[in-house]
Amino acid sequence: MTDIEDINASDCCGNGCANCVLDVKVKHSKVCDKTGKTNVLLQYTYFRLLEKKPHSDGDSAVWEFHFKSAQAEIGETEYILDLSPGYHLMLRTPYATAAQGCVENEVEMKRKYLLRPYSPYWWDVEKMEFKILVNLKYHGPMTAVLRNLQNDNEVEFRGPIGKFEFTPDNKGDNVILIINQGVAIAATIPIIENILKNDEDLTRIVHLSCFENINHIYFRKEINDFQKYWNYKAHIYVAHELCEDCKPLSACSHLCKNFRNKLKYKEPIQPGRLDDMELNKVLATYGNDVPHLQVVLAGTGNFQQHFKDLLSCDSYGINKNNIYLL
Repeated sequence: MTDIEDINASDCCGNGCANCVLDVKVKHSKVCDKTGKTNVLLQYTYFRLLEKKPHSDGDSAVWEFHFKSAQAEIGETEYILDLSPGYHLMLRTPYATAAQGCVENEVEMKRKYLLRPYSPYWWDVEKMEFKILVNLKYHGPMTAVLRNLQNDNEVEFRGPIGKFEFTPDNKGDNVILIINQGVAIAATIPIIENILKNDEDLTRIVHLSCFENINHIYFRKEINDFQKYWNYKAHIYVAHELCEDCKPLSACSHLCKNFRNKLKYKEPIQPGRLDDMELNKVLATYGNDVPHLQVVLAGTGNFQQHFKDLLSCDSYGINKNNIYLL
């Protein structure tokens, strides 16, 4: 078995995802074809929680969850865990285990399972393990399930699901623009790593990340490590950075001493939002390449739609077919 054939309405979480499982075929696995093994994710299967921990010291609400397939636990050798960068998995749990009275939409009221998509930022094919990043500050039913999940507890996942397609560039002609918001950066990390770790891929990456403040910059170390590569350029925007000295001004500026003292060597962080003017300034560097950019957007629905509309307008002229929503 290499593909999921039995997708139906009950597999949709009902939250209007950019890559709804009803609209997107589960990705075919070339790795499975080569190895003759089956992707353990093709049907809902149990994964055991190995560990959960805060992502950083500065934000107690965002946690890393590390899962391992139950098939690997019992020594099954006919399976592997095959994922593709930019794709997500669907987490399923019975409503009996979810928080009571927290049903979020009409679709959920009619089914016995609660469903939510999560994008792994790390995985191991042979060990059948993966990690996801979750913001636990919200009060939805699946957030409650994950908040209460303890080491060795099991939950079901299935996938991978998505639309992102990428072809390595061995000539250095292509530029990929990645714009992400908050914890959604997790979905973009494998895309960046996949390019930078391929010595034959000369694709240039422009990475624009939007966060609340410096304490809420996720994968900060990874971004700084990526900066060592010639074909990676990062810009980080913190919309609500505010120190005691700048309270009368409502926000820190780039001249603020307290703000600058928080930065690491050559860190590309600036206070303020990624607005239309700033985006235009960043992309001006790429001139005639702009209409041919491949774009990846990761964030809330409103965030993705704003930048999709902006980048596909006449000012930039990027083909909507080249804009991927994660």
